[in-house]
Amino acid sequence: MSARSRLSLTGAALLAGALCAPATAEEATDYLVEQPVLRMALVIGNQNYLNPGVETVLNASNDAIEVAQRLASVGFDTVVREDLDSVEMFQELQHLESEVHRLHEERGVRPFVAVYYSGHGFNSRGRGFLTGSEVNPKDPVQGSLAIETVLVNLARESVAVLFVDACRADVPRPSPPDGAELDGAPQGLDAEQEPKEPQEKWKGLGLKSLSDDGPPALESAYDPGLRKWKAVVWYAALRLGGLAAMGVSREDTLSPFTAAFLDVVGTRGLELSQEYGRVSTKLMNLTGGRQEPDQEGHVGYVFMLWLDDKHDELRAQWRRTLERADSDEIFAFLDEYPESRFTSAATKWLSDHGRAPP
Repeated sequence: MSARSRLSLTGAALLAGALCAPATAEEATDYLVEQPVLRMALVIGNQNYLNPGVETVLNASNDAIEVAQRLASVGFDTVVREDLDSVEMFQELQHLESEVHRLHEERGVRPFVAVYYSGHGFNSRGRGFLTGSEVNPKDPVQGSLAIETVLVNLARESVAVLFVDACRADVPRPSPPDGAELDGAPQGLDAEQEPKEPQEKWKGLGLKSLSDDGPPALESAYDPGLRKWKAVVWYAALRLGGLAAMGVSREDTLSPFTAAFLDVVGTRGLELSQEYGRVSTKLMNLTGGRQEPDQEGHVGYVFMLWLDDKHDELRAQWRRTLERADSDEIFAFLDEYPESRFTSAATKWLSDHGRAPP
């Protein structure tokens, strides 16, 4: 078991009270009170695996430490863990879910939750899995967590974003030819596909190919009544043939996905989908087009790091929404801006007017 580390630059408290009736001008002031968004993050780096048949994931520990520091620097209360088995991963997620549930029940808030995973991963029957340190390639589902397991409870009561720096394909790992160095043999690529320079090492278990028919990874996090995803997943690799490199060269200390993530995420004033576009371009450049990321889901207009003028724009939009005093308009505002300084005020307005907040 690894030691549990916590990084935090904020202990932001979110308040949500009880509400009532269409507001007078004086009462409306209550709904203009700005509250900081509570942000929580769990970062896991699984580098060392117990089974001798499972390759060490180079740089996963560095990935986790650097990402945790970045998320803490932009206001996330961050826990970082390394080399967890599947039970320990599940326990960490349960702890995070219980905190989210407590905040939702006691204060009526939906925290912004980020989970970052760097390690081995694979797909089985259309479902994505994150591997614990005890995983056995002969039966990989045992010893792994399905991505929807990570998301299903978090997405109910938080704005949830999952970053997966792992492979998504079940592909056989070719044996290196006699005299060849293992570092130069990408896992799961046919000989004609193998890049010559630079030489990557790939995350993946070298598994026998499994069928890929089943529910999408985010099915459990989808609320048909809301007609929108309640979570987002960024994948370091595409679903089909999706390999994720441990490093572009042997001198690298970070995976290319993590390097791209750190270069972009937390750019002040960039909305999450804009950041994804920049991470995608950066990753393609770093890998010479050999690794392309993927994204599923939708959470609305979300910033990893807000810009002051964006707050000014949002403040004006919230005032206009409040003046209309219409519950459908308030719901629409929360759908579009699920985490902002006015989330608590919007939740309070709905409760005061007899509507259950989302």
